[in-house]
Amino acid sequence: MHYKRMSLLVPLVCDSVCWGQVKCLLEQLKIVEGLDTFLETLTSILNLTTEDNNNADAGDWKKSVIDGWQMFWNEASIEEVEIFLNKILPVIANFAAMLDILVPPTGLQYHLQYEGNPY
Repeated sequence: MHYKRMSLLVPLVCDSVCWGQVKCLLEQLKIVEGLDTFLETLTSILNLTTEDNNNADAGDWKKSVIDGWQMFWNEASIEEVEIFLNKILPVIANFAAMLDILVPPTGLQYHLQYEGNPY
């Protein structure tokens, strides 16, 4: 048996028409002051990045993301929430907002294997 490898580019939000809006929301996440604001901003980002997606599961996926964060908040201590909002989230948001300059000019590739088993 032989197999073929097919190289495709990973679709990134920074290549989308909504990147400007997403980047503004990521900037807001750097200085978010509370859980409600975090969830509202995250929901806005999810809505923007899935609005062109014709996948019927997109709504379920967004709900599961928000539900997961809400479960985390319910179980986290006040100290854990403060560390996340004041230390971790700003760093994540900063790097996410720089995605358009951090991604290689050739894009990110992933490979699909098909047509047989290589073993």
